[in-house]
Amino acid sequence: MESSVEADKLGWCSKGLPRACRGGAIFRDGQGGCVGCFASYFNIQDSLYAGVLAAIIVVQVTYSKGWYLIWLECDSTSVVEIFMGSKPVPWKLSNLMNKCMNTMLDMQVKVSHIFREGNACADKLANFAVNSRSDSWWNYPPSFIYHEFNRNLLLLPNYRFRSL
Repeated sequence: MESSVEADKLGWCSKGLPRACRGGAIFRDGQGGCVGCFASYFNIQDSLYAGVLAAIIVVQVTYSKGWYLIWLECDSTSVVEIFMGSKPVPWKLSNLMNKCMNTMLDMQVKVSHIFREGNACADKLANFAVNSRSDSWWNYPPSFIYHEFNRNLLLLPNYRFRSL
């Protein structure tokens, strides 16, 4: 029997120039339940590097767990374009990306864009990584994303406000 998982809500954080970067993702089953999530600290990098590396980790994790049917949602159109093959991968990640693409040949992978507002769980996971400066894995939603996880599971909207 083939397993499937929605490896969604891939998140990372870095703005502009290289700075402390982190990544996070939540893995969901077909009903939206959490089957795992991670947070990783990537040291000093730029945001594109962090996004691509986080997506590569998602593919590696799903493959190692036997989840060969995945839907990768990402809030960066650049990362989506790289995984679709229409944009070049950052050179520092070219070897890892080649291995990732070879792994994806044995999987069914759908890659799509999600707006940042739909990415609250992964964003909180990524923020956890920069504060802890370590790699973490959970088999269930950790308490600090529980509110966002339940809102998302219930299909409740998220909004982003900014002051003028």
